[in-house]
Amino acid sequence: MTLANGEIDLNYFQHSLFLDVVKKERGLNLEPVAIGIVNKTGLYSKKYQRLQDLPNGARVALAGDPVNFARGLHLLQDAGLLKLKPGVGPRATLNDIIDNPKQLKLLEIDFHQLPLAVNEVDLAHGFTHFLLASGVIDPKSALHWESESESRKYGIHFVAHPKSKDDPRVAQFVAIYQNSPAVRAELDKRFGDLYFRLWEKN
Repeated sequence: MTLANGEIDLNYFQHSLFLDVVKKERGLNLEPVAIGIVNKTGLYSKKYQRLQDLPNGARVALAGDPVNFARGLHLLQDAGLLKLKPGVGPRATLNDIIDNPKQLKLLEIDFHQLPLAVNEVDLAHGFTHFLLASGVIDPKSALHWESESESRKYGIHFVAHPKSKDDPRVAQFVAIYQNSPAVRAELDKRFGDLYFRLWEKN
């Protein structure tokens, strides 16, 4: 709301799928102006070393908001743990599951509580930036990683109000973020190889 009210000129907001939901639900007039980074995500477990060791009825924690829940469903499908209806996109729900051979019990957990859920469930969708901060589990220990091509759909955007999106100061700020050696060094220090710089080519 601070950005929509014009109190600030730019926000490092969220990925475009989440932005679309917020704009629709709250009637906000905001526009993405540049891309930033995306942190890797994967499937984590403290109880099992391999996905094939998951028992029938295993409890799996996914983010509770619609966009990231769907992201988790696609990740489970990519890992071979369930199957979704053909062509289902980023709004997938439980109703789109057509095969769940291990009868996984999917739990919707608050996005920010997922790191703690790793201690309680058999498998959890983990976002590496939260795992780094929590210290709950080694963020490099995912049993299955989301593909880079899939992760790129969830890149974080710089977002502006339409009145300020063409402000040269906005362009200057983004250029510094994307090209400054100091910023690059800080990102590498904080995230190591657990993130992608989305303004760079594959």
